Amino acid sequence: MASSPWPDQTRADRTGTGCIPRPLGEELVRLDPWMFWFARPPKDSGFGAAVVVGVTGAFLIQANDATGYLKVGTASASVGDERIGGFLRARRAARKLHYWFSGKNVFLDVEPVICLTRATAAGPRRVRGVTICAREHLATVLARGEQTVAPLHAKKAARALGLSPDAGD
Repeated sequence: MASSPWPDQTRADRTGTGCIPRPLGEELVRLDPWMFWFARPPKDSGFGAAVVVGVTGAFLIQANDATGYLKVGTASASVGDERIGGFLRARRAARKLHYWFSGKNVFLDVEPVICLTRATAAGPRRVRGVTICAREHLATVLARGEQTVAPLHAKKAARALGLSPDAGD
């Protein structure tokens, strides 16, 4: 575990106060604690605000604090008058995390997600390979879909992040 870039943490500090930004942490605790685990990546990694691994896959979450209503075009998105950028950066960070997991013998595809912490959106949208969703839809976006990862494989990924998936609350 010493080679992990993530701080050692257990499920007891999942509230978002010290590890995950509070708006994201409040939504992430709604996920099933026996099937999903999350951690805050180090500040210098460029990985975003949170990494979530679970039975539906691995997700790299970046927070966006813009206020307004989400408007999606063919290849762009904006909240109010502010354009949402960083799609390429989010995809690169997800690919970098995928390679990091591969180096730990955990083979997962990582999906980049931009979470709108203060904006309103009708539902999750996919723009340029990145899922954009409002904060209240985040847990649903992460838990939707089929179980594509075996629970033991998801636990192995959580251990690679420096988490203790068997600790319980």
